[in-house]
Amino acid sequence: MEQGILIQQASLSDIEAVVRKVLDDLKPQKSEDSIRLLTRAEAAKMLRISLPTLADWTRQGMIPAQRIGRRVLYAISDIENTLEGKKGGRKNG
Repeated sequence: MEQGILIQQASLSDIEAVVRKVLDDLKPQKSEDSIRLLTRAEAAKMLRISLPTLADWTRQGMIPAQRIGRRVLYAISDIENTLEGKKGGRKNG
């Protein structure tokens, strides 16, 4: 037999508080270990380069990409590292 909860004389604000708490508990918690991935267009926009340049940089190994199915995705941390490396200009040799 299922057990149920009987609510008697609960105010609307009490019910709203319970619903808010339940919804907050259901939200996925952001983990520092989780990796945020960007699409090609998002990565190119963040780097302020064209899609063909992004493809060239990926082929040359300047920026790592991940394939998931047919999609090519870029970790935001890799984009940030690439931006940090470009601040001082291109290094020759």
